[in-house]
Amino acid sequence: MKKSILLLLIINTIVWSSLVGFVTGRYYFPNESNSKEYYGDVKLDLCDKEVINCDDFTEDEINSYLRNYLYDRVVLHGKDSKGENFYLVMYVVRKQLAKDQYHQYSTLLYSYNGKTRTLWTSENEKESYVLPNGYIKEYINEDFSDLSTRESFQITLDVDGTDVEIDIENLNGDFIVKNKNDYIRSVSEGDAEVSVDGDKFEVFAVADQIISSDYSKSLIFKGRDELNSETHSITLWDEEENFYHLDITDVENKDLPYKTHRWIIYKDGAEGYVKKAFDANIIDFEMDEGKPSKWVIEIPDIYNTVIELEAHEYINNKNADGTVIGTVTDSRGTRNISGHFLYQLIGK
Repeated sequence: MKKSILLLLIINTIVWSSLVGFVTGRYYFPNESNSKEYYGDVKLDLCDKEVINCDDFTEDEINSYLRNYLYDRVVLHGKDSKGENFYLVMYVVRKQLAKDQYHQYSTLLYSYNGKTRTLWTSENEKESYVLPNGYIKEYINEDFSDLSTRESFQITLDVDGTDVEIDIENLNGDFIVKNKNDYIRSVSEGDAEVSVDGDKFEVFAVADQIISSDYSKSLIFKGRDELNSETHSITLWDEEENFYHLDITDVENKDLPYKTHRWIIYKDGAEGYVKKAFDANIIDFEMDEGKPSKWVIEIPDIYNTVIELEAHEYINNKNADGTVIGTVTDSRGTRNISGHFLYQLIGK
């Protein structure tokens, strides 16, 4: 116990100083093997410099403090000043490989004004914050100085020669999904000002963020390919600007750290209050030629809500990401609704 505490104190001084901000998501993992390189099993240069005597610690004890993982998922959805649909989803990961080494990779799904694109980046960097690479020209995620949950994003992208600038100023940490020493996840909803080649307009925005000090516990772990899991992650806004975020996941393998779960957040568009629920039922789900096509979902603990959706546009080449349209019915009536879906199978 004493030597573990000593190692924690020494390495925390080095590693945690490199972490910046909150991060998002749980999707688009690379296809990695269960190798030592996969888990970043390398000796610290602390041993070589005789700062600590590494003979006193196992390799696993040393490397348990070299598994930081940061992930952002930013979703934008709405219309421009001319009524054209605008849709963007950006996944950004920083996974620690060793001391002062992070694998930074990202995926961009973009649909606007007749242009639909899926773009990627992948690079090893010394820093945990997002650096310009490929289509990413600038990516800044800042916390407010008052130590509150408020934060902002300023993002500039190059989509096939088109400048896309994104400014999100009013994220307030609406929903803390989990808050543990080694894993923090939050979801925040707000508005974004978007500029596409100088044409400015406002759309809905949400950031789903994760920061973890040890990704091997519940994010990227041995046996993950044997989960036999099915995930529906759906982000929606109705015509009264009410926000819904659903994560409905079923896991057949009970022996792994990732478990079956349901969590739902509702944010009222008029008054801004938030309701949370941990029960939802997919009472109908249809596939069409291997692609998700229809959902009927009931959320009994939030105004007895029933959401009926159909896929509107598939964005990526796996047909697992795209836009949905439909209706939401609750005790207050029926309204049109639209947004983004992610459908993911692991080990099936």
